[in-house]
Amino acid sequence: MKAKIMMLLAVLLAVGIGAIIVYLPLKQEKDRLADQIKRSQEVEQSLTKKVDEMNTQQAKQLEEQKKVGLTEKKGGLVYFSQKTTPLPNNQVQIDISLSGGKNTSVDAADLVLTYSPTLKIKEIKKGTVFPSYPRAMDKQGSITITGLAFPLGNTVTYGKIDEVYATLIIEKQGKGTIEINTKDTQAYFNGTPILDFISSFKPIEL
Repeated sequence: MKAKIMMLLAVLLAVGIGAIIVYLPLKQEKDRLADQIKRSQEVEQSLTKKVDEMNTQQAKQLEEQKKVGLTEKKGGLVYFSQKTTPLPNNQVQIDISLSGGKNTSVDAADLVLTYSPTLKIKEIKKGTVFPSYPRAMDKQGSITITGLAFPLGNTVTYGKIDEVYATLIIEKQGKGTIEINTKDTQAYFNGTPILDFISSFKPIEL
């Protein structure tokens, strides 16, 4: 009986030692992985904080640069002018420019045109007034062309006056008219409307 008890104790002892041998490396590996994860999280948090600080600083610099630009820029009225050139195959080219005084500045514009069903818009070419044209579309007898100033680095690129805003290639399938939709057309500087509708071009008879 005593021998059986001793044998049982030996077995239990062996099992316990084996469990310890297996458990200790696993615990050490688990602790090591947990420490790596913690350090990775700390590094990630640190990098995220630095990126946020850089973005905030860049945004402040851009805003300051824009403020400086605004103080250097001068307001004034602008207007849309146009030049029509006949093309072969019963087509015409209309170059639409954004015109204004020498020191006039503009940071956004929406040009909306309506045209007769007898006219077919073959192409809308973006001009050089603005560095960005997010919209240039033709839909159901209406053309919408939007130009915007664009932040580039620490500066803001404003619209250029007396350059081509957009070019239209139109096919005439009969007599028709294209004109400015004065309700939806506007130009802006620093949030203020600056479009002179009286000086802008009148309906174009084609």
